[in-house]
Amino acid sequence: MRRVLSLMLALPFLAAASQAQVFPSFEAVMVETRRQILQVRNEQVQAKDLQLAQDINRSSREANSLAMDAWRLRSQISDVRRRAQSAQDNPNQPGHDPFLRNEIQRLVWDLRDFSRSANDIYRDIQRISRSIQQKDPDLVQPARSLVSSTQRLNSEAGWVRNEANWASMDIRRAGFSMEAWDVERESSDAENSSRQAHSEAQRLLGQVQ
Repeated sequence: MRRVLSLMLALPFLAAASQAQVFPSFEAVMVETRRQILQVRNEQVQAKDLQLAQDINRSSREANSLAMDAWRLRSQISDVRRRAQSAQDNPNQPGHDPFLRNEIQRLVWDLRDFSRSANDIYRDIQRISRSIQQKDPDLVQPARSLVSSTQRLNSEAGWVRNEANWASMDIRRAGFSMEAWDVERESSDAENSSRQAHSEAQRLLGQVQ
């Protein structure tokens, strides 16, 4: 009798517990699953957009910095050109400027570094372009800044090549034919890479806007 009475008293509590543990329907589970998947995808897209914006801004800073290097490089070319002209004015005194060869060689190295840096920027912008899958208003302003930076770099690289070509003639007349050819080649390669970087930046802008 006591056992029956205990069961009768427990029935209301069991009923309440069963009502509290209501399992969601299959449809509700699917809706929640889709919501969570969309949330994760949105977070991934936002993270990717942020990374792309950071990459574009970095390339823009590097292009601006290299444009400043080009400005200093032009001054270096002018100095070497003046020394080479001075050497031509003193053909009977080959030892009057013992540092000319070193200055010319340093110019070739600096032009080579400039060319490699311009090519690195071009390749980096190319990589960023391949990562863009759709138009994105948030990337338009960084892309425009990149176009402006690479345009400036392209302009400065063009001046570097012009002045390097003029200097190479004086370097060649001073007796440094191989070095003159190196000056022409490295400055030309730098201009080509800078032009490609600017073209790629313009294409990137077209992708996002």
